[in-house]
This record gives sequence, structure tokens and C-alpha cells, in this order.
Amino acid sequence: MIPSRLRLKCGIAAVGAVLIVAGGGCSGDSAAPRQPGVSVNDLLAPVEFVAQNWPTEGWELYATVALRQRFARTDEAMRRTWWVANSGGGLEQVILKFDSPAEAQRNFDRDDPRSYDEDFPLRVDESESYRSMSAEESRLYCLGQEGSSEACPVWAYWARYGQYIMRLDHIAGLQTTDADIFTLQPGIGLDHFLGYVRAFDDYVTETLTPTTPTPS
Repeated sequence: MIPSRLRLKCGIAAVGAVLIVAGGGCSGDSAAPRQPGVSVNDLLAPVEFVAQNWPTEGWELYATVALRQRFARTDEAMRRTWWVANSGGGLEQVILKFDSPAEAQRNFDRDDPRSYDEDFPLRVDESESYRSMSAEESRLYCLGQEGSSEACPVWAYWARYGQYIMRLDHIAGLQTTDADIFTLQPGIGLDHFLGYVRAFDDYVTETLTPTTPTPS
């Protein structure tokens, strides 16, 4: 049996370019107003966020990485990953910040998960299953060679908030076959993934919502 940490790395590698994307359920026709200036780090959910929201699932922080060099088109980009040590599964949030809503919209359209259909056939489009209260555009897909709404090894949520884009992925851990070949586990159902989506979307929405000063 390979170590759990290695299983997570392999699981992420197994979906390759698919993890450049993530997906939600509404779409807009314009770039929409610019959101308040917030740092990418502030839009990443806190380290303890996942364990506090899902205390029985065994999530732990795996890594927080600045992605400026990988995402050269962005003004700022960061990724935070949590994992479950025993299963090797991963939950990954990426925040991308662009110079303007229009630039973010161009990248949102260009990097839509559907662009990876040739290598990773799109099995399930659940973009109508969730509507964010603040994202101008969003997509929600089950990606990979196999999967359904009942059990998907790679769920992806891809949403744009003004000049920001959030990607949220749930990647199942690896399992071995009788031929000692590693494949992704069946994964989780749509309702389970939507629980993650709502919590992260709410966090980003609240962080981007200006607070009204209390009169003294």
C-alpha cells in the first residue's frame, strides 16, 4: 500500500489538466462591476475552515501555495489544499485575481472545464444545480473518465466574482485493481459536493461584501 500523502499527489496528477478548472450553476452576460479590493489570501478559506465545517470527515491541511508563476495571466493566485490522510482524497480551493472583471471573464470562458472534453470526457453537467448569490458566472461539472451525479471521482466548481475566479475541486483517493493498477475511487455524490460548494461560496461572498460602519 502506498502512503496516503503519495496517494493524494498521485490522485491530483491523475486528473492532470482537469484541475486547472472547477465549476456552480448560473451565468451572466456581462463582466459585471468590479468587486472591492480584497487580497487573494483573504479569499482563501482559513486553514481550520474545513475541519470546523465537517468535523467528522478527518480533513487536514495539506499545503498552501502561491501560484503567481504558474498563472502568469493573473495579478495574484493562490491554492489551498486539504486532504484526508486515510483515504488520500483531496479538497482544493484556488483563487485567481485579475486586473479587471473583463479580463477575469475572458479567462473564465477560455478555461471552462468543457475545453478539456477531448482528454477528459465530460460525464455530468450539474451547473443548474447551484446558484450563487454573488457570482456572476458559475459552472459545476463531474469530470473524468467515469462518474455520475451519485458518485463522481472529480467534482469541479468554477465561479467568477467580478475580477476574481474561484475553483473548488474534490478529488477522490486512489484504489488498486486486481492488476495492481491505481484508479480513482468512485468518489462522492452531488449533494455531498454541494455542501462544500455552498460553504466556500458563502465564505467568498461574505469576504467580498463591504461592511457598513456602525455610527458612533
